[in-house]
Amino acid sequence: MVAVKRWQEVQATLDERGCHDGLPFMPEMLPFCGRRFHVWRRIEKTCVEGDRVRRMRNVVLLDALRCDGSAHDGCEKECALFWHESWLERCSHDPDPEPDASPRPSAPAYGYPVKQANGRYICQSTELLGATQPLSKADLRQYYRDLRTRTWSPAEMRRFVWAAFSLRLKAVFCGVSSVKLRGAARPTPTVTLDLDRGDWVEVKRADEIALTLDRHGRNRGLQFPVHMLPFCGERYRVRKRVGRIILETTGEMREIKHTVILEGVTCDGYGRWGGCPRDAHHLWREIWLKRIGGVSL
Repeated sequence: MVAVKRWQEVQATLDERGCHDGLPFMPEMLPFCGRRFHVWRRIEKTCVEGDRVRRMRNVVLLDALRCDGSAHDGCEKECALFWHESWLERCSHDPDPEPDASPRPSAPAYGYPVKQANGRYICQSTELLGATQPLSKADLRQYYRDLRTRTWSPAEMRRFVWAAFSLRLKAVFCGVSSVKLRGAARPTPTVTLDLDRGDWVEVKRADEIALTLDRHGRNRGLQFPVHMLPFCGERYRVRKRVGRIILETTGEMREIKHTVILEGVTCDGYGRWGGCPRDAHHLWREIWLKRIGGVSL
């Protein structure tokens, strides 16, 4: 159990860009100041889009706290919020006290930029490269740290290592197409299912999804990565539709169509040596899904 420090205390740890060790404290995090949460997971490393898994220090995830995009023009990726330990303090496991009646800091009181003059957004996602350090997959200490901090169980770690090994073995004997799902569609097709929150869907088989992809493994620019393969053939409920996302690599806001997030379907780094604890939502094109009805829990 930890308490997020008051905004004034957090602010004292930030530089002129609103960052600590390169990691921004975003305005979406202000409502959580002064409140108590459980540490859900320690982050010793994280994937960085456009790069690889990189080393991260003194950062945790709290409960199910995610960014709502309210200060970033409605970005709908719902990224898990990274919390630097300097913004937290240990506290007792007593129940959370009554909410503080004093006004919470508002967005104008935040005082740090969330968007540059060139239109590029600044958030934890876009600044991850500067908040992390290089990490070799051959560095065995990373696997020890993940086991020691209980980020993964021994069984989960074995699954990651075996998946990474088997995928690379297939690449040697069967070709690269068996590692990364690819297709030959030009242009790639699209389908509108008009899915909404609460609808049930089944993820299509990998061979069906491949028919919707180009030779780079993308549908209308959105990649179907190897980390999504374990969900093929499974059934899930739609969490929300997604229409606006900030690109991690460029900081640009992009409008996307016919795309949803599914309940409980997040990336664990399947196919990477040792996985990735970032817990990012996967983005699903509706053409990769089948609507189903009459599902009971």
